[in-house]
Amino acid sequence: MKMIGDAARFAVEIGPADSSSRQMRIVNIYVGGKNISEVDNAAYVPQFVTSLRRAADALKRKIDYAKYEPLFLQHSLEEAYQRLAADEGELFGACRVLDLGATTDSSLSFLIPYRNRLYLASRTIDEDEAVTSPLAIVEITAYDIVRVLESTIEVLENA
Repeated sequence: MKMIGDAARFAVEIGPADSSSRQMRIVNIYVGGKNISEVDNAAYVPQFVTSLRRAADALKRKIDYAKYEPLFLQHSLEEAYQRLAADEGELFGACRVLDLGATTDSSLSFLIPYRNRLYLASRTIDEDEAVTSPLAIVEITAYDIVRVLESTIEVLENA
């Protein structure tokens, strides 16, 4: 397994190519030491690379997260996450990250601007969204996430 990034913050771990299908890989995605892809970590490489590229491009386009900070000033990070998870509009879409297809379908992650810093907050959820895991929160920059995503693309495309 190859680890790209720091699992204690944000990382993608890539397993060896499947001997029966070179298009499949085991991929684990970590936020704050928690594997957010544990429900389905088998990735179809062409789709996964496309999702990684879209996610990196979206982060590059949405550099101004600070404009959303006033919306969270009166909340804790946990409350800000809950507010985003309940939102069905622009705010949800603006702050959501790591929507990488089936590999992350069982998790919900947001970049939250909070007190002049940016935090990656992620939680795994069950199919009914009734049971959730503890919230993993790490201070990070959008650049840190883009770097890991782009490095992962490079490894997968050159394997």
